[in-house]
Amino acid sequence: MPAKDLATKGDIVRLEKKMEAHQEATKGDIVRLEKKMEAHQEATKGDIVRLEKKMEAHQEATKGDIVRLEKKVGGDVSRLEKKVGGDIARLEKKMDDQKDEILHEFRLAVEIIRHDLQGANHDAIEQLKDNDKKLDRRVTRLEQSTGLVAA
Repeated sequence: MPAKDLATKGDIVRLEKKMEAHQEATKGDIVRLEKKMEAHQEATKGDIVRLEKKMEAHQEATKGDIVRLEKKVGGDVSRLEKKVGGDIARLEKKMDDQKDEILHEFRLAVEIIRHDLQGANHDAIEQLKDNDKKLDRRVTRLEQSTGLVAA
């Protein structure tokens, strides 16, 4: 094997420490590495890299990782609740403002219609009074021309 592909004892010790710290390497990986070490007393850098990749792929979350994740998620949820709460408050205020505006417009429309109806009613009453006066004059003329007096 070329010298640059050979793992040093330091690499092996570092890998063993990493394996002990994370306890992520499978028993089969360790057995194969030990057999290579016994047979050749040297593992290639490629073996170590492959083993480290396997360890990273199977690395379990530590309690610290979980706590950090919970804090981050909790913070995100808190910020989202505040934002949504603020959005809801703004929407409710906007709806109240629009409701007030609609009620104002409705009251104004009702007042205009009421005023128009009062005017129309007054005009109808005046017209009836005028017709009544005209009829009274006609009846009076007819009575005078025929000589009949109304009782």
